[in-house]
Amino acid sequence: MPWGKKVGTQEIQIKRFKTLQEIAVCHILFVPFARTKQMAEIQTTMQGKNTLIITEKNGALNEGSAINFVILADKIKFELQTQNITKYGLKYSSKLQEMANAGS
Repeated sequence: MPWGKKVGTQEIQIKRFKTLQEIAVCHILFVPFARTKQMAEIQTTMQGKNTLIITEKNGALNEGSAINFVILADKIKFELQTQNITKYGLKYSSKLQEMANAGS
C-alpha cells in the first residue's frame, strides 16, 4: 500500500507479511518481538536479498538482526551489528554507527 512518501524517486510502501513465504522483495524488514523466534528461518528466506533486518528484542543482534531497538533509561535507542549489515550486502554510514548506543 503506498504511503505517499518517497526516497528519491522510490515510493515507500509498507506491507505486513503473515508468513515467511509471502516475503518477496523488501529493502527493510521489521521483525516484531513475537516473530523473533523465527530468526533462523527469516535469515534463510532473506539470504541474497540485500534486506536490512530490524528487530526489537534483546539479543536479536546475535540472531542475525542488523539494527535492534532497545529501551534504555526510558528512551528508545538502537544498537547496531555491522557484521550483519555487510553480511546482507549492505553498506552503512559511520554516522549511523556513532548514533548507535551498543552493538559492534
